[in-house]
Amino acid sequence: RRRGSEELTAQKETANQRRGGVKDEAKKLKAKYEEVKAQLAKDALAVQIDELEGRVKHQESTVYALSDYIETKGAESHFEPLAEDCSRLIKVLNTETIRVLAEAPVFQYPAY
Repeated sequence: RRRGSEELTAQKETANQRRGGVKDEAKKLKAKYEEVKAQLAKDALAVQIDELEGRVKHQESTVYALSDYIETKGAESHFEPLAEDCSRLIKVLNTETIRVLAEAPVFQYPAY
């Protein structure tokens, strides 16, 4: 049992050493990243590219909003079937009115 405990302790120390090495490496990489990032921030071309990317994102969002608006308004103004139904109903009413008036006229011309 004691031997197993010693092995675990040794493994723990090895892992801690590796962890320390990984942390040091991460710090170095982070510093390098920050250095490159600062250089990019100073570069005029990189700044222009960032500005253009921002404009493109804004334009994409505007295009999406307008497309959605147009689609919504298009659905709201899809009136052709309703207009056809109204025309059909008017024809039916006119036909029925003509038939009823032919059978019993409301106004008769006086005989002279």
